[in-house]
Amino acid sequence: MTKESNPTTAIILAAGKGTRMQSDTPKVLHTIARKAMLGHVMAAANAAGCNPLVVVTAPDMKEVAAYALSVDEACEIAIQREQLGTGHAVLAAQDIAAKDENNLLVLFGDSPLVLPETLERLQREISKNPKVGVAVLGFEMQPGNAYGRLVLNDQHELESIVEVRDATPEQKQIRWCNSGVMAIRGGVGWQ
Repeated sequence: MTKESNPTTAIILAAGKGTRMQSDTPKVLHTIARKAMLGHVMAAANAAGCNPLVVVTAPDMKEVAAYALSVDEACEIAIQREQLGTGHAVLAAQDIAAKDENNLLVLFGDSPLVLPETLERLQREISKNPKVGVAVLGFEMQPGNAYGRLVLNDQHELESIVEVRDATPEQKQIRWCNSGVMAIRGGVGWQ
């Protein structure tokens, strides 16, 4: 965390079951480079100065909670009772994360290649400009992909995020896509 940043709570979404992977192992516990994907994400969040870490998991995934606590005994566990999407998963962390006015960093437990430097940059974006309430990590791809689109205005500011299933034909031609990783200014996230 940079000196000019507010404290940041990382909310790490880790309730995916791994059914598309045809595995009984929860998705975030699959290993890459001898470490569970969740462990890589938690390490990046810690290295970026996030404190606390809140890991969101499902009620029947006690092994995910146990793993998270073995990596960082100070992390907190939030339970997503029903899997109703990403926004719902973030809301599962509300009781823990809304205790203070920390900035929020939303991460995915199955995205192990995010770098601490990237997370620090997101934190700086919402700290340096009081008008910026949300900074979204985007990436550029060819049209025709299944990712949500980042709709920008003429000043290259984020206007909206449109899921591909809801996008107009023109919006589907947008090359900037939503990774889902975002920083949210403290106090903005729960309104």
